[in-house]
Amino acid sequence: MSSPDQPRKKRRVDPQEGSSSFVSPEILPLVSPSQVLKSSKDPNRGMYPRNDRTKNKRTLSCASFTKASKLLKESIEKDAQSKKTEVSDLSLAEVSIREDGPSSQKSKQLNQTKSKQDFKTSSSELSTKTRRKMSKSKFPIASSLANKIINYFKPTPESSAKKKAQSKTAINHSRDGPVNVNDHADGSGILSNYSHAPGPSGTQSSHRSLNEIFAIPVQHEQFEKKMRYYGLVEEPSDEKYDENSPCYFTHLPQHILETILCQLPFIDLMKNRLVCSTWRDVISDPKFMEWKKRYYGLKKCIGEYVSYMKELCSELKLIAVENCFETLLKFMSTELNRKPSADMYELLMKNTKAAQAELVLTERFPELLNKESKVWCIFTTALLISETVDDVHGIYKSLMTPKSGCSRHDITDAFYCVATFLLFFRTEYGINHGLHYRVYNALYWIENELPSKNTQGSQTLNILKGLPGQQSIHSYCEKSNGNLTNEQLRILNHRLQPSQIIKIVALAGTGKTTTLIHFAQLYPQMKFLNVMFNKAVCEEAKKRFPPNVTCRTAHSLAYTVFGNRLRFKLASKVRPHDLVPYIEHHAGSNLPVHSYAKLVLSTIEKFLFSTEEEIDLVHVPSSQSEVGVRNVSEADKCKILKDATLIWEKMIDRDNKQLKITHDVYLKLYQLSKPKLVGYHSIMVDEAQDCNLAMLNIVMSQNLPVILVGDPNQQIYGFRGAVNALESFSPTHIYYLTKSFRFGPEIAYVASCCLEVLKTDNSNTLVGTNKPSYVDGKAEGQYAIIARSNAQLFNEAIRICCQGRLKPNEPTVIHGCFAGGLRSYNFDQMIDIYKLLNHHDGPVPHLNDKFIARFKSFKELTSYARNVEDSDLLTKIDLVGQHNSLIVDYISIIKEKCSYSMALANVVFSTAHKAKGLEFDTVCLTDDYPIVPSIDYRRRNNRIRLRLQAYYFNWAVDAEESNIIYVALTRAKNCLILPDKLLRVLLAAQEKFEYPMPPSLVSNGHSKLECIGCCETFTPHTSLILVRRKIVAANGRTIKGGALCTKCATEPTVRPRVQIEPVVMFLDPTADYAHRSMAAFVGPLPSDPPIIRDSFGAFHEMDVVYVINLNV
Repeated sequence: MSSPDQPRKKRRVDPQEGSSSFVSPEILPLVSPSQVLKSSKDPNRGMYPRNDRTKNKRTLSCASFTKASKLLKESIEKDAQSKKTEVSDLSLAEVSIREDGPSSQKSKQLNQTKSKQDFKTSSSELSTKTRRKMSKSKFPIASSLANKIINYFKPTPESSAKKKAQSKTAINHSRDGPVNVNDHADGSGILSNYSHAPGPSGTQSSHRSLNEIFAIPVQHEQFEKKMRYYGLVEEPSDEKYDENSPCYFTHLPQHILETILCQLPFIDLMKNRLVCSTWRDVISDPKFMEWKKRYYGLKKCIGEYVSYMKELCSELKLIAVENCFETLLKFMSTELNRKPSADMYELLMKNTKAAQAELVLTERFPELLNKESKVWCIFTTALLISETVDDVHGIYKSLMTPKSGCSRHDITDAFYCVATFLLFFRTEYGINHGLHYRVYNALYWIENELPSKNTQGSQTLNILKGLPGQQSIHSYCEKSNGNLTNEQLRILNHRLQPSQIIKIVALAGTGKTTTLIHFAQLYPQMKFLNVMFNKAVCEEAKKRFPPNVTCRTAHSLAYTVFGNRLRFKLASKVRPHDLVPYIEHHAGSNLPVHSYAKLVLSTIEKFLFSTEEEIDLVHVPSSQSEVGVRNVSEADKCKILKDATLIWEKMIDRDNKQLKITHDVYLKLYQLSKPKLVGYHSIMVDEAQDCNLAMLNIVMSQNLPVILVGDPNQQIYGFRGAVNALESFSPTHIYYLTKSFRFGPEIAYVASCCLEVLKTDNSNTLVGTNKPSYVDGKAEGQYAIIARSNAQLFNEAIRICCQGRLKPNEPTVIHGCFAGGLRSYNFDQMIDIYKLLNHHDGPVPHLNDKFIARFKSFKELTSYARNVEDSDLLTKIDLVGQHNSLIVDYISIIKEKCSYSMALANVVFSTAHKAKGLEFDTVCLTDDYPIVPSIDYRRRNNRIRLRLQAYYFNWAVDAEESNIIYVALTRAKNCLILPDKLLRVLLAAQEKFEYPMPPSLVSNGHSKLECIGCCETFTPHTSLILVRRKIVAANGRTIKGGALCTKCATEPTVRPRVQIEPVVMFLDPTADYAHRSMAAFVGPLPSDPPIIRDSFGAFHEMDVVYVINLNV
């Protein structure tokens, strides 16, 4: 292509030539080619591609009916030759038109004798006569079969009157059909406000309005005709079909429709009810996927479905958690009403879990095996004793082999039936969360299985390219490394329209960036502004996003206008000590001067993060939790307001160079100026949950469609004034991304338990990809230690780098680094604090840190840190007091061993906040996250309150603290090492990593086993026993793995273990619903004597027992 300095020779473009030309997705015609007249002086006339580019048109490899139709036509010709029959001229004409289109020889002869208008009329009559004559032909088998197959998927064109009625009532923001701009030419409608929206600056497309960009030109008749066939048959000729011809879509057999529709995810299934009345009748049938509908109704806590499950369980006489599994088996045996296929039992027995399930039913529920529905009982038991998601998925694959006679509809609905009962048992009776999660994750895999793109024998689909407007998804999906999920395709199928606010809730690692990249590629004619929160993430995004996306941070937008003018006043942080010289109204206040300055600074910061235009009393802190003082009187508030207003005016004054400002100051000035972002057609907001109100006001004030992307569970910057933008605005469309491509189902299960237990969030379940992941203490690849606080992180670095106290699976050779760089942690400041600590008499030693040098003694520094509640400074003071003279050597060694880059380091030290946006092969979490959930799942909101002073986490878990540990654990890709507190979260979900297994898998050929619970030897006499998996915790403690005897496997209570070195505490026993429910499979047999259990009374007073750990 010629450069702007050397324009190519202008060339007149014929309308027909331009309409059939191929245009690359990056370069599109600025106007429709059919609108360019031969005598036009359009300056863009030479911009259109040449017609010879159609030779390079690429097509997508995708299965279709094209090959079958071609084979059928070949068989017709062979049949005609073998019987030596002469086809009538009319039949030959129709066959030639059908095979070759308007370029056939017969069409050329007709074109030579008739005009174009006569040809269209004659060909229409010819087509009608041909169909009648072929139906009466002597050879009706081949001809009528060909006609039936080709016309099977031929939709009936709507009448012109109906089309006019629809065009007048069409809504412009419909996502399925093209927008008719002419219907709103008078300025009415949703697009009227955008008819003169400016395009990107510096480009020719700036002359195009959003109406033209969002709309698909109606002149592309070839595109419209091809889209009528949806890629199911060969491309039709230019002949118009008879409006009275029948639509064979409506005659598709119902069992085929059910087989196809039952494989769709629930949201897509509900949307497809609007396709036609036939599909609506099939989907709305009470017998069609009835348990799938009940499952999602129960998951959304709809009262109708909750009441139904309660009534059903009451009829089945479910009275206690011990009867849950028995009740489910009885229902599957008597009331499922699904007839199994003849080969279902044979296919099921090829699965190992199913064979074990039959043994369990034989010894415990033999009456269920005497019925025809015994297969469903074996199927259900196999799901209940599965250990992993792969085991559950393997049962589905065993039943749905290529030669299987099982009904896909019945098998899928049976999975949902079991999932519905397990979800109800988890909610009402508190059974193990993993039972439901494994079935749900497997169902997600089943519904998102897509055929391979390079399957042999797949046919090509002729996709029309080079059109303005939304591009074909297929042309971009074939370039991606993996298949897109249904959730991602649902977003990509969205048709962007003005005034839309699109909300995308993307859980951790679910590919939101990839989805946005594909979305931008589908609109190459549009200019997107991607507003990002982090500068490092923004720089990485610039390398990945297409050229029509501009990636900027909110601060970079403001810097070009206001930040550059105030650049000499910028500082990374403004402390209360910096404001003391500028305070004028402190006289008469009972507050210490530094506490008063802290209140003034908090007032200004609250104003910076808001949308107000002036500082008001609402910005002045008043509660104890905000600043740490008991009361702020009304008189003090007025004084604070006056000083805050005065200091704000000095901050924005360019002549005052002494008072420094942060980057949020010029961002606030930018927001107050009410900017207009010219040159963009849509705005994307990444990590929307971390934006403050000032940032959101800049974006939402633009008259453009906005795409808000983020995860409410990852909102961890509340101390910066961040608000959850996903909940602050009412969106026009909501989409969810729940499948993580970062980790497997084991890590995804731990993350889901955190959301369910700590935040009671059951709306969206995070699922993992089908790759192995580990939570048992295994480590591989890059090893990352993620701590909640800087103090804990520094102590971990000392333990590994300086003291050499390594835990199991930790690297022995350390090539470390700190996330964000060592400078960001400012460890050198502790050396100056140590110098100040040891200074008693004489002159103050030389201090490198300018802030520490302001204080004359260690006492003065400590008093300041406590008055202003500087947590970072208090942490460093505590570390200096803890390590004393060794602090200098420790910092020197850490600098030496942690000088590697992130790519070359094998050990990474990071806090949870700095780790956001990163991922590591192995993640080890420290035990300083302030989360102490209730052990009893049904009373999890009543937090455990310990009276032990050292154990200071005695309040309900803060929502942001729950988000922080969720962010930290979802950084793992392959392995996650769990701390004791996270193990307690899993215990609240009744997860102890215990699974029913055959004794032969753990006996190693011995007849007797040792119980890991009571340490007694026992001889297994049941087909399944309970086996605990070995776990290595983050603090190095090993949870012993092995077999449990019948008594320990059915123990109805559990004593939670809490360790605060050197003390180990065991709390009061609470109900163990996992053991009580699993007793149906691993408990004593009916012929066994009853188990005699010891009674343990509750501990008194402090409700804990202490065990001194002498090994510490």
